[in-house]
Amino acid sequence: MAVPGCNKDNVRAGCRKCGYPGHLTFECRNFLRVDPKRDIVLDVSSTSSEDSDEENEELNKLQALQEKRINEEEEKKKEKSREKIKLKKKRKRVLLQHH
Repeated sequence: MAVPGCNKDNVRAGCRKCGYPGHLTFECRNFLRVDPKRDIVLDVSSTSSEDSDEENEELNKLQALQEKRINEEEEKKKEKSREKIKLKKKRKRVLLQHH
């Protein structure tokens, strides 16, 4: 008896994302998102203990860039928060002056 939806054309040899066998697509850890808000993806499937200096430099640059972006975003949030507080205080002073 044949199983519905199962044929030899439908069989996967590996993960759809990376192509490596041994795990399902949703379990794939060979691609990591650097920043979930952006679509930059790092391929870590070919990493080994013998990384070249060039690869390490590039990875360090990417990490530094990511940290810089995160710091800039945090700084923007802090600035917006400060501006909101100033605006609230200003509104409160104006209301108090009118009463």
